[in-house]
Amino acid sequence: MRKSSKHMIAAAVLLTGSVFAASSAFAADEKAPAAAPAAPKQQVAPNPLDKLPEVLATVDGKNITKADLVKMLQLQNISPDLFARIPAEMADGYLYKMIDDMVSQQVFLEQAKKEGFQPSADMAKKQLDEFFKKLPKEQQDAMLQELKAQNMDFEKYKEITAANPQIQNSLAITSYLQKAKVVTDPETVPNADVEKYYRENQEKFKVPESITVSHILALASENDMTTGQKLSEADFKAADEKAKKKFEEVKEKLKKGQKFEDLAMQYSDCGSGKADKGKLPAFAPTGVSTEAPGTTFEPTFTKAAYSIEKIGDIKEVKTPFGYHLIRLDKKTAEHYIKLDEVKNDIKRYLASTSTEKNLISKLDELKKAMKVVIHVKAPEAAAPAPVAK
Repeated sequence: MRKSSKHMIAAAVLLTGSVFAASSAFAADEKAPAAAPAAPKQQVAPNPLDKLPEVLATVDGKNITKADLVKMLQLQNISPDLFARIPAEMADGYLYKMIDDMVSQQVFLEQAKKEGFQPSADMAKKQLDEFFKKLPKEQQDAMLQELKAQNMDFEKYKEITAANPQIQNSLAITSYLQKAKVVTDPETVPNADVEKYYRENQEKFKVPESITVSHILALASENDMTTGQKLSEADFKAADEKAKKKFEEVKEKLKKGQKFEDLAMQYSDCGSGKADKGKLPAFAPTGVSTEAPGTTFEPTFTKAAYSIEKIGDIKEVKTPFGYHLIRLDKKTAEHYIKLDEVKNDIKRYLASTSTEKNLISKLDELKKAMKVVIHVKAPEAAAPAPVAK
């Protein structure tokens, strides 16, 4: 799926997990109707957000406040009232994680400023230009096309984006992290490391045995395919007779030389197959699709499909869904993807894991130097386990 233009820029600058969502006002609280005189007063669950101190953390002498947290919630379109409607331990854990993330961002931002990367609109425009130039040509074209659909060109988009203080901060942080060699460029990953990872993780590059088939279905299910309700005996019998008649008609047309694809488009009751002239995504002997994650084929159908020996041969089978004509289109033996085909993917993965490791190390180093203090107790789930002695 193609990413939107905003996501393309975000992909380049979200190295520290900054939030770039558009700001929105809080929705007005709904007032409960007045209670009848005899009705007991309804208890309102306390909001874990309310019990937080006004100063949540201190980074290099600068405070991160509850107001800053509320503003961050606004940027993510999260109502503060949400935390009163979920289990307290869940709310505490989420809020602490947000505070910890804000501390990490502030640490990197303060260091970026010390290194000369002062957030500004001009700096952001320059960085956005550089990120855009580094995008592959097809991504540049896609981004410009999407902007055009919004009656905007890149210059206007850059002007609007660079004016956002959150993006200015994130780009300043990104610039610092790149200078400090915290971010690993995939192109710098040694080929020897790529080859080593490929050898040691062969199972990740195994492509299971699979087949691709096309089929035509004459629907005859005991259940209504819309409601899921079981049909009456009379309704099912009528549907079965109708399906058999269609099935025989299709078989006769095949014998007379009509194309399987044309008949699938005209007669098949399988919407997913019919959309592609009867063709289905490849699947393994287990029935699990190797092309469409989350798709599993019915066992009787799978067994029948795998019993077809020659490409182009057609087999008839009855399943709980009805009557099928299955044509074998392709067989793929189990094999391993070649290194050259995944080399760039492995480089990106290794660069990403290296960057993550570097970020953690650099963050720990800077926190100690800046005397970071979080004034909120970590929830039990978030607290480190005690060291056994």
